Amino acid sequence: IAECLLHVLRGASAMGTQLCFYEKPLNQPTVPLHTPADPEVMIDTAPRTRWNYNIFTDEGEQKFRAVADKIMEDCESL
Repeated sequence: IAECLLHVLRGASAMGTQLCFYEKPLNQPTVPLHTPADPEVMIDTAPRTRWNYNIFTDEGEQKFRAVADKIMEDCESL
């Protein structure tokens, strides 16, 4: 990440048709925040609520396209 030329690194994670979108602004925490594991207590480090977009819905497709467009726009400005 330190070598990334973009001011915000964007990504997506998929669980089936459900998508979760991430942003990592330079020198700032990842959004949504990372949930660290704990060896003593069971913690859901990937809560279901993070995958709040379904790629098969209009809303999910629009969000996916908006993120892709933003990445392309950011790359063109390099």
